[in-house]
Amino acid sequence: MKYSVSLDILHLSVCLNKDKQSTQVELERARSIYQEHPDDHVLGTKLLLFDMQNAKVVRRSGGLKEIAVCSLFSATDIAVRWEPDVQISIFELILYLKLLVHTEKLKEANDEFSEDAVTAQLEKWKEVVANSKHADKNKKKESLFAVDVEMLSISAEVGDGVEATVKVQSIFSENARIGVLLEGLILCFNDCRIFKSSRMQISRIPKTSNGPDATLTTTWDWVIQGLDVHICMPYRLELRAIDDSVEDMIRALKLIMA
Repeated sequence: MKYSVSLDILHLSVCLNKDKQSTQVELERARSIYQEHPDDHVLGTKLLLFDMQNAKVVRRSGGLKEIAVCSLFSATDIAVRWEPDVQISIFELILYLKLLVHTEKLKEANDEFSEDAVTAQLEKWKEVVANSKHADKNKKKESLFAVDVEMLSISAEVGDGVEATVKVQSIFSENARIGVLLEGLILCFNDCRIFKSSRMQISRIPKTSNGPDATLTTTWDWVIQGLDVHICMPYRLELRAIDDSVEDMIRALKLIMA
């Protein structure tokens, strides 16, 4: 099957500020479309894979000593669609790229190493070691990542005749490493609402314990808090058939990729 994947970007702007050590990227709209071509003159299935509107990414160095980098991602509307054919196509593309990289490595291995090539390789290794040491010094500093998304919609064909949909009206977090607040969360199977919550907070808290070598080790416990939670199991929804269909889909994808 011949196919094509397109990416349309509308009004992209990038701003770099050396004084403030910040980078800002603004995007009015980005859209990716998957199109099948069963014949040279006939177009097949057309699928909207990704659609994002009014997105902004801001990254700057942290002003506080304990914060290394502060980042922000915001968007007004994000829609994502997944289907098995798309996954197979992407996996095929990855295989072609791996084959290309492997071929280039074989060509480089067959070439004779000159003295200049060896010197350049040694200099590259020295640079990598220096960067790793510099990274270890800043390892103690944490990165802050904030998220602000007004609408998120994820739909997927998880099985033959089984459609799953997840919608979130708002996603907000001052630091995604600590927790995320979800508002208007809805989970549906075949247009049947299974789960709904007006507000749900997913966060983690540190838990310090004594290790076997008498040292303090920090682990994390997950905490999920929900407000106005509804779990509904429609009597007309064939759960056993859905479970079998999802298992068949996963098994088929594993066989094809193998």
